[in-house]
Amino acid sequence: METKIAIVTGANGGMGKVITEEISRNGYEVVMACRDIQKSEPVYREIVQKTGGKIVLLPLDLSSLDSVFQFIAEIKIRYKAIHLLIHNAGVMAKKGMNSSFSVEQTFCVNYLSPYILTRALVPLMPIGSRIVNVSSLMYKYGKITPSLFEPVVPWKFSRFKSYSNSKLALLLMGIDLSDTYLKKGITINTCEPGIVNTPILNMGNRFVDFLAQVLFRPFVRTPEKGAETIVYLALHEDLANKSGGFYSNKKEVLLKKRYIREQDRLLLRKLSEQFIESQKIVL
Repeated sequence: METKIAIVTGANGGMGKVITEEISRNGYEVVMACRDIQKSEPVYREIVQKTGGKIVLLPLDLSSLDSVFQFIAEIKIRYKAIHLLIHNAGVMAKKGMNSSFSVEQTFCVNYLSPYILTRALVPLMPIGSRIVNVSSLMYKYGKITPSLFEPVVPWKFSRFKSYSNSKLALLLMGIDLSDTYLKKGITINTCEPGIVNTPILNMGNRFVDFLAQVLFRPFVRTPEKGAETIVYLALHEDLANKSGGFYSNKKEVLLKKRYIREQDRLLLRKLSEQFIESQKIVL
């Protein structure tokens, strides 16, 4: 029987580690796609020891165009087929910084690079493959505007605004691509893991961090709890032919129309394709 191949971005983090372990236990060969290989090595060794599965650790910096292309090339050399792609990696930059794409870093890592990876790797995905996007409830505060792909002006930067925009964009990507990919036998679904105890919760300000802990502590989930819906979308048999959905607590959520307006989805698609053309990216 052919071994199925899964890619998990941000696989060395709290949820990423849990996801990787669960996918490995279900018989997949898992590619841990991580920005910092040296930092990821101990996590990689621990997962291999725990699961006894085939795990491959590869570098992937989602803020770097070169790194994204190198990762895609390496995957195409190593594998004839990819059966599961989980966009788990995410950041909330503390300062206004631009990626090597000349796009604001948070938006680049959380949306643009996952979009490019998806478009580039779908040709390797056979019937029955799945794509899982990890969004956030912060999508409710996001907006799709013509300036999304423009370089950030540091003094105008809002970390919450950029994060929300990126998570809304990732959600809309899942909806926009779902019909096309389902015709190929590939599903793409999106979920929110809740407020999970990850470094993103660290605001970098002692008072704010203390206040956040006091206010959010009753709602903060462990990485294991946060990863449940992600693993559910990746593995559950009942979802084999369901695509374009948004899930929370392992249940599909009907989104309000104001969050998934067709004009926003079409604008995002247009901006994404214009960016790819401007950068002469071949997918």
